[in-house]
Amino acid sequence: MTNNGLRKEGWYAIAMWCTEDIHEARERKGLPKLSETEAEAWLSIREDKIKDSMIEQGWEVISAFLAEEVQ
Repeated sequence: MTNNGLRKEGWYAIAMWCTEDIHEARERKGLPKLSETEAEAWLSIREDKIKDSMIEQGWEVISAFLAEEVQ
């Protein structure tokens, strides 16, 4: 996962995923290796769900940091 220096002015914590991330995650989990084409398809099929989950998690993290300010 990287943002490869693609952060736009005024935008923060940008994350992007690539096939290498999928290969590494599968290896850590002991799952069979995918071809590059299969890894691309895996990401493509799940891209919207990944985005939605990242947004949800981001809001939770922001809320937690705001809660720390109140304490």
